[in-house]
Amino acid sequence: LLTNPEIRKLFPDGIVWYEVRKEKNIINVLDRVSILWKLPEIKKQKTEEDKLACLNEVLSKCHVLIVYDNVWDENIARSLLQYCGNCAVILTARRRLASGLLEPFPLEGLKPEKAIELFTVLSGLDINLYKDKIDEICQLVSYHPLSIKILATNPIKKMTPERLIERLSTRERLKLLQDTSHDKDNN
Repeated sequence: LLTNPEIRKLFPDGIVWYEVRKEKNIINVLDRVSILWKLPEIKKQKTEEDKLACLNEVLSKCHVLIVYDNVWDENIARSLLQYCGNCAVILTARRRLASGLLEPFPLEGLKPEKAIELFTVLSGLDINLYKDKIDEICQLVSYHPLSIKILATNPIKKMTPERLIERLSTRERLKLLQDTSHDKDNN
């Protein structure tokens, strides 16, 4: 998303990203955003209302895609979505947030052949040697692209595909990945 030339053309002033996580204090989020996005005028504001108004004013002067990633708190989501100027916003969450403010867009699993291709490209594994194992890994995470990316770029470098399958097959590990990829079923 951040490097896609077609997306970058749509947002001439840039694409900005911030991983919010479990933060529950909007002032902390705004101060961190001001540092990361080089917007010191936000940090100078004293109150939550002033910081949000300043963010809104700054964002109303540009055409930016904002990605607020991994938002956990409903109130944080609501504040960030209400004060985004004229910018497009993508807010990712592990569960539905800010009902009435946004349209949920669930991520579906990839087709098996695309999932295998994605895993192979990201992991660097030889498709001829590991096709069945890669397919099994992808099946275990319901062909979910984010889960595939995480597995292909992190643990695979430290463990064999067989060991990864063994780890994913345990109830706790599989439940963790499935819970984050199927939140629409949990609401």
